[in-house]
Amino acid sequence: MNHYTYNIINKTNGKYYIGMRSSEVNPVEDIGINYFGSSKSKELNEELNKDKSNFIYHIIETYDSREDAYKGEERIHKNFNVSKDPMSYNIQNAGYSGFDRHGIPNSEEAKQKISKSMKDYIKKNGHWKQGSVDSEETKENKRQAQLGRKHSEETKDKIRQAISGYKHEVKTCPKCGISGKGGNMKRYHFDNCGGVDNFSYYQKRKMGL
Repeated sequence: MNHYTYNIINKTNGKYYIGMRSSEVNPVEDIGINYFGSSKSKELNEELNKDKSNFIYHIIETYDSREDAYKGEERIHKNFNVSKDPMSYNIQNAGYSGFDRHGIPNSEEAKQKISKSMKDYIKKNGHWKQGSVDSEETKENKRQAQLGRKHSEETKDKIRQAISGYKHEVKTCPKCGISGKGGNMKRYHFDNCGGVDNFSYYQKRKMGL
């Protein structure tokens, strides 16, 4: 018996499903050929019934036993928090009774396979969010996912250091000769600058013109 975790990606919208499977045949001859997932998602099942070829099928990791496969699925679900991700078809995070795998990271091999499957899709089809606008339902799901989330002290320190250490570069507008830094230089000068002749009376007075 072969045991493995897999990833299914919708070519149209980029949504994905991560699951676990035990099969008598080799996983590469199983997923996307004889087996197309066992999601409880009505949305995913309807789309698979319409066109199974509209999905990309990837094997994430193989295991020596079904028990290890269950634990692997649980670990991946928790690390990606698939039940809260609006781009996931997974309705809930998998849980394996008797084993607490919370906080245990995915293996480097599993991370690379998941990352590669996403990158391959984007490279071939473009990013699924390009030019799209989130629905109100998706916006609410994202908002709910962020509720109660707090930055660690380490993250807060990094943010403070990044802000305090950032310095704007002083630039000089070639049209009017004014030097400055920050967003207003880009907003009012360079391509958007009308030159000294378009300065107001108060601007010219301030500059001694």
